[in-house]
Amino acid sequence: MEHHIGTESRPCVDAWSGLRGRYCQAFWSMARSKYSLTFLGILFSGTISYSAHASVSCTVVTPVVTFPLPAQLTVAQNVPFGQALTNWQDRSEVQTHDHCVFSDNTKAGSIARSSNASVGTVSDAGTTYEVFKSPAPGIGYIMKGKDRYGSWTPIGRRDTYLTTDYSSSYDSAFSVKLVATGQPMVTGQTPGFQAGLFEITDGNDVSAPTLLNMPTISVRAQTCRVRTSAVEFQLPRIAPRDLPAVGSVAGATKQTIEISCGSVLDVYMVISDVTNPGNRTSTLTLSPGSTASGVGIEVLYLGKRVSFGPDSSVVGTQNEVLVKSNLKGTGSIWLTAQYVRTASNLREGSVKALATFTLSYR
Repeated sequence: MEHHIGTESRPCVDAWSGLRGRYCQAFWSMARSKYSLTFLGILFSGTISYSAHASVSCTVVTPVVTFPLPAQLTVAQNVPFGQALTNWQDRSEVQTHDHCVFSDNTKAGSIARSSNASVGTVSDAGTTYEVFKSPAPGIGYIMKGKDRYGSWTPIGRRDTYLTTDYSSSYDSAFSVKLVATGQPMVTGQTPGFQAGLFEITDGNDVSAPTLLNMPTISVRAQTCRVRTSAVEFQLPRIAPRDLPAVGSVAGATKQTIEISCGSVLDVYMVISDVTNPGNRTSTLTLSPGSTASGVGIEVLYLGKRVSFGPDSSVVGTQNEVLVKSNLKGTGSIWLTAQYVRTASNLREGSVKALATFTLSYR
């Protein structure tokens, strides 16, 4: 809209005097409007599309495949990670699915995967397998599978193709091997559980599965009986002159731990500092209540200083020491404790220190 504003002189009448002759300036305006028509349009361009969900349908002939396992596992309590506990336990070829129909068979095949978490890998006969954790303490498993005409393929945590062939019927074989996870094993029974599953796929959809199940796992963990559960070292009274310099030692005192093993086992020991659990040196921390300072306690096995480690029986625990090899029957573990000077300033007083020992068996 456009507005034009101008002026015009015209006489005006004073409302009070009625006199003419005065001029006042009046404003006038003239307005002129413009209108426009705006046309809005939407132009659609494209194609009509649709998607079809691929599908696969099969009759499950064998809903559950149960692996054969030994009635009982007799193993050492502590076995290194990946060490085999059984041979391969084969479940012979069985028809799992029949009357399979695919909407798209270009990516048809059979797949398998584990139902449990992977805790590492292990090599078996040159082939790498994922190790899966079972509910049984210290026991894991590896799996493989194959179809009627194929070769054995390791089964992983994610979908693993055992065959990429389209078929209306699938026959497959499966095998499992129990291996150690490195954690201590426990005597007892673990109820059967689902180890994995097997399905038919078209690359997108899957059929109803065949479950790969474990039977009850029965374990007898071999250990040794500890006949000496508490050991006390009464170190002799010494004078400051017996520890003349930092690193000097005195007052060596021996004690023994008696054990008895029912089967041939290697025995490992870890000694832990009670006052300072994080101590990984060979000098034991003095306990509260000790009045002496500048002195510590060392523990020796076969004349060698023992460094302290965590309170654990897991294979490979830091600072574990092999104390008996191939022991069957009774055995003695001789330890020596002694004073060691740790500082230039040495103060007389009482000395007390506490430690624990943990044994593991392989």
